[in-house]
Amino acid sequence: TRKKRSLALVDSTRTTASARAKTLARKARAETASARGARLVATPMAGLRATGQVSTALKVGKKFANNPLVMNEFAACEQERKLEIALDWLKKSLESNPYQPVTLRTESKLLEKANALPESVASLESALELWPNESGWHVDAAALWKQLGNTERPLEHLHIASLYNPNDIESRRLVGGALLSA
Repeated sequence: TRKKRSLALVDSTRTTASARAKTLARKARAETASARGARLVATPMAGLRATGQVSTALKVGKKFANNPLVMNEFAACEQERKLEIALDWLKKSLESNPYQPVTLRTESKLLEKANALPESVASLESALELWPNESGWHVDAAALWKQLGNTERPLEHLHIASLYNPNDIESRRLVGGALLSA
């Protein structure tokens, strides 16, 4: 009887685990299909945008408008037309998934374009926390800090940029210029 109870317990555990695994697999397939669908929509949106068909690209993306990839494409479509709307799309994308260094970088560029330099540098610093080895971003961060009047942060970022990309003559030249002006 004890053995039967143990076998029954193992059997019910297997059944429960099996049902749980099936449910998780079903959810994963649905999420994968949704992500695949979003990629399949974001790619033609980028193509349409590149060929000047922005309004068509915006129409194509409506079904997957809650996906960060598609939100980023909406932002790319709007950045030349309405900067505020593009920034709103990027904000929504980052609310949905804050771990998007390229989106943070894009947000930084658009904020710089809007002359919101403190917000721009904050966004770029967040991107660099997630993706610290992007030497070009460090050079851009140095330029933003310099525009804000900070003399120490540009040197730090230029030094890091030259460490990540030691063959980049331009970043080394900028480090030298920053040291001379400091």
